[in-house]
Amino acid sequence: MKTLSDSIEKVIGKLEEKREKKGGEIYAQWPKIVGVLFSRHCSPVDLKEGTLIINVESSAWMYMLRLKKGQILQKLNKISVQKIQAVKLRIGKIF
Repeated sequence: MKTLSDSIEKVIGKLEEKREKKGGEIYAQWPKIVGVLFSRHCSPVDLKEGTLIINVESSAWMYMLRLKKGQILQKLNKISVQKIQAVKLRIGKIF
């Protein structure tokens, strides 16, 4: 009989696999890409058709990230296997 923790571990494992397929190097190097301070207030959540979606803690942090958008794109494309054409910022949960 499966326990709840077994089920949770299985779901987490599948999510991690999906994350790795969708730009795992981005998640692994996020603090280097945006800086340690910024990485505490935003996190990449998805990569769709060349657009990286980033959840941001608040509108103030969103504004600050918009100022760095060009730099972030340059760094992303240096480390990412996939070509990232755009960054989309939205208020949301930080992981």
